Amino acid sequence: MQNYLITPLLLTFALLPSFSPANTICNEQLPDESNRNVKTQQLPLDTVVRIASPLREVQTSPYYGHGSGVLVRFRGETGFVLSASHVTAGHPLVLVSINTHNDRRLFWAQFVKEDKTIDLSLYKIIDEGEIHKSAELFEGENEIYNQTLFTVGYPIELSSLSKAELFPQSKLIVRKQHLLGTSKYLGLGLKIKPLVMSDCIETGLSGGPVFDDEGRIFGINHSTDRYKNSASTVNGYIVSSSYIAEFLE
Repeated sequence: MQNYLITPLLLTFALLPSFSPANTICNEQLPDESNRNVKTQQLPLDTVVRIASPLREVQTSPYYGHGSGVLVRFRGETGFVLSASHVTAGHPLVLVSINTHNDRRLFWAQFVKEDKTIDLSLYKIIDEGEIHKSAELFEGENEIYNQTLFTVGYPIELSSLSKAELFPQSKLIVRKQHLLGTSKYLGLGLKIKPLVMSDCIETGLSGGPVFDDEGRIFGINHSTDRYKNSASTVNGYIVSSSYIAEFLE
């Protein structure tokens, strides 16, 4: 892999009292893709990828931030990765890992565009001719509450970041959720109100997809409540498919 110049990663967000980037490890055991309690046969899990993006030099170099993403079509073409802008931070190049039972590959992906106000970014995989999979976007009414959704991605312990590992070992997880409504507050750095999920979003799932029960992209993981304790419920927050559709157009 070629060396290249990088710019600082992390966005500077005006922190709100109840939000933080998706950096919570939920107290309960994480369900992985083989968990029989979550029906995942209808979900396009082979379109979910892990992303590593360069950060500022901290103690070791290179130093990478981690997140998730999903393979999508853009202007009729495959080979594009949709993620959160706070994960990729507009870097010219990021690393994308495809890690399924039958497909384990590593690609560079090149910046296409981002919109920080809705926390979305789009990258094109170099050698995209080898990528033929993509997830479809949900196009219906995306504020129908109490429907079942699935947040998907690759979790990571915060302590792993200090090791400067490109892709720490973790299994793809699927967390069953319910859509509760629209947030009363703007998310971190957003100019929109995100949708509220019934449970938290783990570290590393930022930028990963939220599928409906037919495997369509209902949203992109954005943030989660800062703390979790027995006295309160922790919610996840997502950018809905209506904003994704506008972004991809």
